Amino acid sequence: YDHIRFCLVVGLALLCGSLACYFGPAGPLTEAAAGLGIGAFAFGYLPWFVVTCEAFEDLRQDDTSRPILSLEDCGRPCTLLLKLAMIALIGPLAVVVFFAPYLFVRLVLRPLGRAALVCICFAAVYLARPVSIALAFLCRSLWVFLLDPLVRCFSAVAGALFRCTVAVVEALYRCASAAAGAMLRCALVALTPIARALSSLGRCLLRTAWACCEAAEAVMGAVCTHVVAPILRVVCAVADAI
Repeated sequence: YDHIRFCLVVGLALLCGSLACYFGPAGPLTEAAAGLGIGAFAFGYLPWFVVTCEAFEDLRQDDTSRPILSLEDCGRPCTLLLKLAMIALIGPLAVVVFFAPYLFVRLVLRPLGRAALVCICFAAVYLARPVSIALAFLCRSLWVFLLDPLVRCFSAVAGALFRCTVAVVEALYRCASAAAGAMLRCALVALTPIARALSSLGRCLLRTAWACCEAAEAVMGAVCTHVVAPILRVVCAVADAI
């Protein structure tokens, strides 16, 4: 019981709390008492019951253990009466707390558990394994004879479509490039005379502008010689006379 000492202490505390909630002065708190009682059963009684069952079975297998009542007790009446009194007092509680659940576990739960384990093993060996093997064979057959050919056909079709698309795009690009080149060549051929005409017009305009500049220079020279110079001489003469 040293390994479950903490569980026993916790279970005893929960049991005391459950009794205090049920028999307290404020009235029975059934929900709190039930919750604490379930906790006491889970943390206290079940570990104690499991350890006690193991100790009881070890005691039954031990040949050196002494029984509670023996023939030697007949020579000691006081000891015999004391043991009988203890059995009479503790016996019903022991039957309710330990022996009745132990018999239920040993005669009902263990056979049912063994039968359930045998059924589970039988189902796993003779039902689940063949079914899993059949499903694996079916899945492998589906993959080999149906899915794998479909995937390969789909891959081939997708590859062909991709190659066709690439070829169409390349052809369109080439056609577009050729058309654009032809259009550019036609535009250059059409614009060449216009460029030549504009060049001739520009040269004519430059020549006209140059002739205008020369004429303006001649006019300015003539004005300076025949108009401005005489006026300046007259002005200088008048100034000298004054």
